[in-house]
Amino acid sequence: MRIVNTLRVALTGLALIGAVSAYAQMDKRSQYEGSAATVVDDKGNLRVPFDYRTAYR
Repeated sequence: MRIVNTLRVALTGLALIGAVSAYAQMDKRSQYEGSAATVVDDKGNLRVPFDYRTAYR
């Protein structure tokens, strides 16, 4: 029974190490981080391209 408990603790530890290392490697920046600056001006108004109506119809 002692071997089973030791293996259980070891597997739990390995899973914890794997989860922590996977979380550390995640990209924490948003994929949309840079796109808001090109759409919104300094006053918070949305800007649309001059050919908006022809391009999206």
